[in-house]
Order: sequence, then structure tokens, then C-alpha cells
Amino acid sequence: MSVEFYRNRIRETENAIQAANEKIARLRACRAHLIGQEIIMGDTKHTFKEPELTKENWYGKHADEFDAERESEVVGPYQDLLNEVGNTIEKATNEISATQDVINFQSSLLSNYQIGLERAIEREKEE
Repeated sequence: MSVEFYRNRIRETENAIQAANEKIARLRACRAHLIGQEIIMGDTKHTFKEPELTKENWYGKHADEFDAERESEVVGPYQDLLNEVGNTIEKATNEISATQDVINFQSSLLSNYQIGLERAIEREKEE
């Protein structure tokens, strides 16, 4: 194969590696932000149950209905959102790992292309 072929492949592979590294940087920043939000959300979750409805401050049918509604309309959906944040963090972590695998593969290709380029240059010198 020609010197130009290997130079093109090297350039394309270097561009692919750079793009993958940029993707990893964005994913890591997103993941870090989500982890911060997950911590904040987890720390504030208990506030949705305040004030606690007890026999001393409020009881009866309306208190039970309000407590059930608070659980179904606020606490439950908030927990669902918190779970979704956790799932998104896991997806980002998996995507980082998969992209790193692509980088490793591309780096291997790059090395092979560089060796091929050196050999092609040597062949041209011999001709």
C-alpha cells in the first residue's frame, strides 16, 4: 500500500481518537454533575415528608388523605426521578468505558498504520 494511504489512515485515526477523547471528557463532566445532583437530591428527599403528620399535630381522615397524596404525588415521583438520575449515571459510566475501548482499538490501528507507513517509505526508497 502507498505512503499516501497510510498517511490518510493515520490522520483519520488520530481524528477519531481525538473525537472519542472529547466525548469522554463531556461524558465525565456530565457524570460528575449528575453525581452532584444525585447527592443533593438524596440529601433533601426527607424534606418532602415534613412536617410529619402525627396525632399530636394533625390526624384524621384528611391527614391520612393528605399523607397518601403527598406520598403518591411528591415522594414517589421524586424517588423515580432520583432512580432515573442513577440510571443515567450508570449509562454514562458504561458509555465512557465503551468509548475507552474504541480509543484503545483505534490506538492499536494507529500503531499498525504507523508501522505500515514506515515500511511503505522504506519500499519507496528502495525503488
